[in-house]
Amino acid sequence: MGGWFNYALCIYELDAKTVINGGIYGKVIGEIYCIDEDARYFVPDGNGEGEWYSQDPTMAEISRRYPDYVFVLSESNDYDDDFKIYYYRGCRQVEPAVITYGEFDLEKLEEVEVV
Repeated sequence: MGGWFNYALCIYELDAKTVINGGIYGKVIGEIYCIDEDARYFVPDGNGEGEWYSQDPTMAEISRRYPDYVFVLSESNDYDDDFKIYYYRGCRQVEPAVITYGEFDLEKLEEVEVV
């Protein structure tokens, strides 16, 4: 996991299905910027690009401060090295993206127009 990444953060209730859009979201973003000056590469909507190598200790600390929530940091780059990191109560779970392609299917073939 290295290079330039785009980052996006989601906060979920513990069921990992209910997204938190308001309330603590803005407060959490502010705390991330206060804790970690390298978080300047992180922009909540996923338009931040850079090298935020200190995300683990920062997000672990945030998840300790808010133990009732699951924090999901999505990271992607141009090299298909995309993954999500789940943070909960100071722990993390890294899940790389899995890309699958459909099988060849004669029924799906489409004529290509010749110009």
